[in-house]
Amino acid sequence: MKKIMIWLLILVTLASSAACGDPKDEKTDETTTAAGVTDTSAEIETETVFKAFDTLELKNYGGYEFDILYTQTERFYTDFHAPELNGAILNDAIFERNLKVEEALDVKINIKWQSYSQVNADLQTQVQADSYDYDMYGGHKTSLTLSYSGYLYNFYNMEDIDLSQEWWDQDWLASMSYADSIHTLVGDMCISHLLLVQAMTFNKKLFDDNSLEYPYELVREKKWTYDALYNYIKDYTADVNGDGQITWESDRYGLTGWGTESGYSTFYGSAFSFITKTPDDKYKMEFNAERLTAIMDKVFSIWYTANSYFNNTGSGSEHHKPFMIFKEDRALFCDVALCKIGSFLSDMESDYGILPEPMFDENQKDYNSYTGYSIPLIMVPVNCPDPGRTGKVMEALCTASYDDVVPDMYEIVTMVKNARDAESSEMIRIIIRTKAFDPAHWYTISGYGTFSRDIIATGNKNFASMLKTYEKVAEKNLESIIKSYEGMKK
Repeated sequence: MKKIMIWLLILVTLASSAACGDPKDEKTDETTTAAGVTDTSAEIETETVFKAFDTLELKNYGGYEFDILYTQTERFYTDFHAPELNGAILNDAIFERNLKVEEALDVKINIKWQSYSQVNADLQTQVQADSYDYDMYGGHKTSLTLSYSGYLYNFYNMEDIDLSQEWWDQDWLASMSYADSIHTLVGDMCISHLLLVQAMTFNKKLFDDNSLEYPYELVREKKWTYDALYNYIKDYTADVNGDGQITWESDRYGLTGWGTESGYSTFYGSAFSFITKTPDDKYKMEFNAERLTAIMDKVFSIWYTANSYFNNTGSGSEHHKPFMIFKEDRALFCDVALCKIGSFLSDMESDYGILPEPMFDENQKDYNSYTGYSIPLIMVPVNCPDPGRTGKVMEALCTASYDDVVPDMYEIVTMVKNARDAESSEMIRIIIRTKAFDPAHWYTISGYGTFSRDIIATGNKNFASMLKTYEKVAEKNLESIIKSYEGMKK
């Protein structure tokens, strides 16, 4: 738009000059090129697009083979596996990113896949044997035990990596660091972690049919809250076929979701955390029980009082149900991981929009998007022989992804190339940059780590009783982790 206005100004100026007389009689600031063509480029402002990759100080590593051992899960293959261009949006973006990094640093990126338990075991073996088999590992939440066991490099001490930048997840760093150390990273080089962020979709056809306003402006104004969602869905669920019961096969719902994910996503949209930080960046089991009860009351209302469809079977054969209800125009909203929008909704006939999880209330600072704890965690063994080189390659992969892969998130999520819903693209940007990480959830602290899902799955509203049951064992669990971290410092 800025460029368009500049050219319009130039055209108006030229027209004015022509109307006022012979321009040869007037002095101008124009210059003439050697070819005799008038050059007005000095008068035109040009927009510069920030490129994170351009901030790197490139080095030549003489064909060094950068070896990665990564968790062997199908959805994680997309982070690095792209042997050739094939026309698929994500594959081609990753292929070009890998090639860009290899050419810029003169390295060869090699990747091998193992189960997450084997990745953890191989990393431990490498450190114990003081060998150097892999430069980087892609772990799993189970790998967090390696963080406080002395096996992983402290990224705050790594050269040539700038953890203050957006391409490294700032929410992960703020939540999961301990005493100014961080041994696992989440970053844009792993596109799968962005695709596992939880969001909400809404059915535009049903909104139009019911004269409902799209919630985009509510999101922008920080008014997209639990109450706003509840007001949309509270009277929508209905027994359409009149058989006296509401079932997933034929009836309609205000909201639908898969229990394993939705049991956490709505709750963590509140920015609640069972574990907080002390001034010296250490973990502390401290939370406001009254606020927790207020949050869970509203989450409970969204899923139970409003008669939403919460599929809690845990069965893979029934995984499709909540998404099918939405796809068949029988739900206003669907709580869904971004990666499943393409998997389950790519051939949906009706238009849909994408939204972040709602906030608890308007006093909340920002949105918080729950991220499933199966995402890959980046690790480097503590005996890394060349932290500068490792950091440089990691930074290059992250910045290249930030520049060339992340901007295509809408197409990657929807699997529809060049068909952009501008508002949903804006929402996806909010979703992937405002993630929530509760250490209690990630370290699977007894009881507290699965608290919200347990409440919704069981339908048990006795929050205080459940908290009391877990209190002592949870505190003991955290004390053990803290003791291990402190032991590493001695």
